[in-house]
Amino acid sequence: MNCQYDALVASVRLKDITSSAENRALLHRIMNNDPALTSLYIDDSYDEYDDDEEFGIFVVRERDDLGWLGYFVGRNESLTELSVFILTKGITNLTTHRDRIETFFDGTQHNKSIKKIEFDANSLPSFVFSAINFPHVTTLEISFNHDSEKAHHLAVGLQRCKSLKIYSGPVTAEISESLATLPVLEQVALESRAMAISRDECAALGKLLAKATKMKKLRIRGAGFGNDGLEFLAEGLACNSSLADGELDLSRSNVGDEGLQALASSLASNTKLRKLDLGYNNIGDTGLEALADSLVHNRALRFLS
Repeated sequence: MNCQYDALVASVRLKDITSSAENRALLHRIMNNDPALTSLYIDDSYDEYDDDEEFGIFVVRERDDLGWLGYFVGRNESLTELSVFILTKGITNLTTHRDRIETFFDGTQHNKSIKKIEFDANSLPSFVFSAINFPHVTTLEISFNHDSEKAHHLAVGLQRCKSLKIYSGPVTAEISESLATLPVLEQVALESRAMAISRDECAALGKLLAKATKMKKLRIRGAGFGNDGLEFLAEGLACNSSLADGELDLSRSNVGDEGLQALASSLASNTKLRKLDLGYNNIGDTGLEALADSLVHNRALRFLS
């Protein structure tokens, strides 16, 4: 596909492939490899980043040719971050637009400088994710909404992803299974959670913790999962053998003595974990005694807070 664009690039006019002066100016910067431009946002409106040279916002409309955008992003060597939030709002001909979206991702996969990608999976159609293939991306930030199919496509298209941050939406068993197939995944964080994560989510995360063979850090602070949830996580921790020099952040999670007793049992058999954060929970003497007893057998843990 890129060969077709190579043959036409010398004659293409920006006004013919963009819908606005703002998009033309941004595409010109991408084409010319502007070293000041490091982050590209694809959204439905311009916002506070508009005047910041470091950020560029491309607002997609009917006249924007995403194939050309993907082609020039693929050739760019200065971009390090790509955020895709909206690709179809206000588009009437979705069949043609779908072809352009697929061509956009076909072009961007040639980029070697982008290391971080952010998606709002809730606002993007499923076919977007089937087109994703970023062999050089190491960091993914995403919002989910019960969509295991999208998670599967992401796991296939982001095989070099080391760091995963999930902002919202439940982490189901199916999503966990897909994420566990990422061969070099080292860090998982659940951030900005408006609601406590459920028992089922904790069970899914426990399985991820047990299966992700390169995992070094799991952060789910402020998740409010309580004792029942921690029991599931503890089961995964007991099976984990990859948290060498690793970190488990369970602070502000409504954990009490019962949950800590389950965690203490897993710590007795886990010889890899180096740092554990239990701050701002509801832990009493019984839980602390169980934790102290487990540390008699655990020689790996170095930092406890």
